[in-house]
Amino acid sequence: MAIVVIDEGAIQGGDTAPNPPSALTTESEWDAVRLHWDNPSNKDIAYIEIWRATTNDRSTATMVAEVKANDYTDHSLETGTRYYWIRALSTTGLESAWHPTSSTGGVSGLPEQVAITSPADKDVLQYDSATSSWVNSAGIRANTRLLGEMQATGNPSYVFPPATLTTITDNNGYSAVSSFAPNTLGFGANAAYTHYYGDTLSAQNSAAALNYRAAEGNSVTGVNLPWTGTNSVAPSAIQSGIVLGTINYNGYATTGFSNDIATQYQGGGTGTSHIIQYQGYAAENLADGTLTISSANITGISSFRAPIVNLQVTGTKGQVSFNTTTPAIGQAIRMLGTLTGTATGIAGGQDYWIIATNGSTTATLSATPGGLPITTTPGTSTGLTITRCAVTLTLSGQTSFPFGRNAKVTVSGITNIPNGTYPVGGITSLTSVVLGIPHSLPAPALSGTQQLSCPTVTNAAGGVRIRAVPVAVPLNPQNRLNIVDHTAASATYRADTFIIAGGAYANTGSTRLTVDSAKITAAVPVVFPTYTVAGAGALTGAAGWQICISDSTGNGGRMAYWDTTNSRWNYVSDDTAV
Repeated sequence: MAIVVIDEGAIQGGDTAPNPPSALTTESEWDAVRLHWDNPSNKDIAYIEIWRATTNDRSTATMVAEVKANDYTDHSLETGTRYYWIRALSTTGLESAWHPTSSTGGVSGLPEQVAITSPADKDVLQYDSATSSWVNSAGIRANTRLLGEMQATGNPSYVFPPATLTTITDNNGYSAVSSFAPNTLGFGANAAYTHYYGDTLSAQNSAAALNYRAAEGNSVTGVNLPWTGTNSVAPSAIQSGIVLGTINYNGYATTGFSNDIATQYQGGGTGTSHIIQYQGYAAENLADGTLTISSANITGISSFRAPIVNLQVTGTKGQVSFNTTTPAIGQAIRMLGTLTGTATGIAGGQDYWIIATNGSTTATLSATPGGLPITTTPGTSTGLTITRCAVTLTLSGQTSFPFGRNAKVTVSGITNIPNGTYPVGGITSLTSVVLGIPHSLPAPALSGTQQLSCPTVTNAAGGVRIRAVPVAVPLNPQNRLNIVDHTAASATYRADTFIIAGGAYANTGSTRLTVDSAKITAAVPVVFPTYTVAGAGALTGAAGWQICISDSTGNGGRMAYWDTTNSRWNYVSDDTAV
């Protein structure tokens, strides 16, 4: 009897093309489109070809992948719709019909992204789930340029000044222009920084801020600087007189803004021209250093230890709750014993530090002082003995607050405490500092060689100045004045006239004192303290509009004053009064 073996694949394959795949769908992903389809039932399918085009025309498509599965993710796509066609190939090289069959009926897919492909492409797009399409976001335009410029306006007709590599006539950072789209009221250009204290780990230690930072040297080192022929150098310490940051005020002149008339340099250094500048600057050279408090100025120590009852791990990032009250950021948590509870990520013999807290019964833990949250799973802490710890050191001889909030202080020479670096809890004073130091009994004690140290910046004096140009003087750096120049050591105010007026707001009161280049005029009595002059006694009635001092060789020194007791001018004569 003959046995015939039938190869089903050969019957379906051979010289017969496979059936096409079907049910192609797309799904948007970030920078990608994911495709899914149903493969044909043929047994001799070698793979599925995936073809992609940027227009709905299969003749422009290119093959992007060959896959044996029934799904594929098309990665690294720029913004814009893509169109896809697929077909099957058999093991003998035969091709199925296309799916979709229409050469202009490709299945569309759109990557989830906002990508700027050229300076001409200035639409900021957002995905509209209602229409399943990308749409222009309320007329807002933005683009990123080679110099890092970001531009935004609600006015679709506004054209930003060009920014090139060799000429900067406007801004090479963030530019916002007031908006005026058709049929709108328009809005002024502004920036808002909003801070929610509950959104940060060290909640009471952070706030919204605009930071200006400056360094000598270059941001990229070891390369030749363009157009200079010199090599870049590493960043170095700021020197005295260097501007740390500037707020510039400019106005539009006949043909352009004032900062473009005399100079094209931006920022606010010594060679720029603006109608008004508000600057912060270094009054002394900044230098790295170490603040050290020696044993002679560490005069006392006390320790704090409080048990934590019923600690529960409540989150995946070191969040815990307990019955204890008043935990504080920077405090140490000592865990002893063997964990038999259901939580993971905490262990006996490990010290932790509080990096966030609601100030009552919850906290977030880190395994290092001021570090990142630990990774945990919620559960109980049965089997562990948990103690909240801090050490207070009494200081003497301090003329300024030695350590700031969240500083990390290196501790050495304290009995029953390992030498190491620990966080400051709260704000230090001239006479004490609280450190989050985990410890057990016996309590910490001073050894006589104790020492505290912390990295710092020395010679860090700074100043602030307001610079402007006098009335009707050509706008250039040589004619600019420092109207206000204020450092910790001194302050200079420069103008033809200063007026001090009453009223809390907008000079709503009358003039009280006027200082000009010729005189000082007071509109109210100037009251002087009680004067004591040798041989004349106390001048208890001394008050008046002015006081004059002369050095007469005939009569000795004279001091004139308004005598409120007798309602007349009077004077005392004495050499020691001058």
